[in-house]
Amino acid sequence: MAIRTCPLCKKEFKTLIKIDGKKYNLCNRKYCLECSPFKAHNTTSLEIKAKYEILADGEQLRECEHHGKSIYRDFGTDKTENWRCKKCVSYAPTKRRYKQKQKIVDMFGGACKICKYNKCLKALEFHHLEPEHKDFGISNFLHYSEEKLIQEASKCLLVCCRCHREIHDGLINL
Repeated sequence: MAIRTCPLCKKEFKTLIKIDGKKYNLCNRKYCLECSPFKAHNTTSLEIKAKYEILADGEQLRECEHHGKSIYRDFGTDKTENWRCKKCVSYAPTKRRYKQKQKIVDMFGGACKICKYNKCLKALEFHHLEPEHKDFGISNFLHYSEEKLIQEASKCLLVCCRCHREIHDGLINL
């Protein structure tokens, strides 16, 4: 007589059993009779439960193929209603904004106009030469259309973050 282990409760169960005086072979059964009562036909819901670990405080753990295990509440749905971890959901817009900034920075020289710094895209900023004509700050509105961003960037000077702070502190005069 063989013994199997239930993937849900981790208990062992016999594959040959007597129910109401009749012998049954449970060798093809995946779950024990406590998790899946005899002839209940509930294995699909059990497989969903088995996919996620349950922590001691009742929280569920899900697994993201990119970021590993995470608590259930750290998951959300994307536009296509697929479950993704919150890091994956926010990755696509972040990547798109990064590409958009790279394109605009390349259009305006690709380096700081003062010190020629060009190593890190995140360190490059747009300084408005005439703040009174400023419609919006470019870094906060990378979700705008490319035309609007180019129009606003044309009113600016591309500088690194260090030079930008020095301009605002009056150490660099333009």
